[in-house]
Amino acid sequence: MNRRRRKKSEQGIALVTTLGILAVVSLLAASAVVLSQYAEKDSYTFSSFTRSSYIAEGVANRLYWLILNDRKKYPQRNIDVSDDALQDDEERYLADGTPRVFEDYYGEKVKYEIRDAVGGMDVSGSMPQRDLIALMGNLEKDSVERQKLEMIGNRLQDYVDGDDLVKLHGMERNEYLQANLINLPRNRPFQYREEMLLIPGIRDICQPDDSGRLTSIRLIAPKGLQPIGGRPNLYSSSVAQIASRCRLTDLEAAELEQAFAEWNKSKTPLKKSLPPGFLKRLEMYYGTSESGFYTVLIDTSSEQQPGMRLAVTFRSQFGNSAQLEFYEYMFY
Repeated sequence: MNRRRRKKSEQGIALVTTLGILAVVSLLAASAVVLSQYAEKDSYTFSSFTRSSYIAEGVANRLYWLILNDRKKYPQRNIDVSDDALQDDEERYLADGTPRVFEDYYGEKVKYEIRDAVGGMDVSGSMPQRDLIALMGNLEKDSVERQKLEMIGNRLQDYVDGDDLVKLHGMERNEYLQANLINLPRNRPFQYREEMLLIPGIRDICQPDDSGRLTSIRLIAPKGLQPIGGRPNLYSSSVAQIASRCRLTDLEAAELEQAFAEWNKSKTPLKKSLPPGFLKRLEMYYGTSESGFYTVLIDTSSEQQPGMRLAVTFRSQFGNSAQLEFYEYMFY
């Protein structure tokens, strides 16, 4: 009797053990399937990014030559008032910021924009606050906004000058140490525009854009390359920047935004879509002619698959001795 009960007990234990082993094996099998699927998706994502980076570089190279050819065929580069900018139905390659698409680049649909690199606030050289001084000229002397710009301007100057004299609300070495920022200031001109983000308070006047790039600040030319100088290009500047510089009302800013939309859609010149005299006001501070420095923005992503984005800035030159000079070459 006891032997029979013991045997039944042992059979129950064996059944539980077997079920436990089956559960563990099932869990291991499910984990293997999940890991396999994850590895497959990870491999697909990696290969997609790799392919898209090659595509982006190929598009950048093609755009360089297309822009060069467009400049040769249409030497007049005044975007808004040039008759030859609109005389043909062929695709033009103007630095006007219009979103465009290569419908079939080796089987891929690639989005791109061409902008003039002369845009944003210029902080290069020994007087990085010069554009802020111009902005302050439109503000009341005792206004909070002007005081804020004066503070930022003084901090910019303290950052690049070689002395230890602290300007009003400025910052030198001791002030940076108190803010737990070591090895600052540079005491030389800015080398990269992103350096500005090291200065406390700078984000009150400039913020990275939706892509994380500091486009409100002009690129600083690498050593040995020609500086990117001149008046900012109207078509490559944001409405917010233009409104601040030209002291536009909310209504005027809305009119300008609508005018840019009409240009992007149907190439209606701003002089026709804006009220009389409006464009002349803008041209006091902004230019409509291309500078010869171009930034192309390329986006290879789509709804079906991830992709890379590439920003390339270069100077367009002619002649046998012309060399392609990169001012920016950044995947993001």
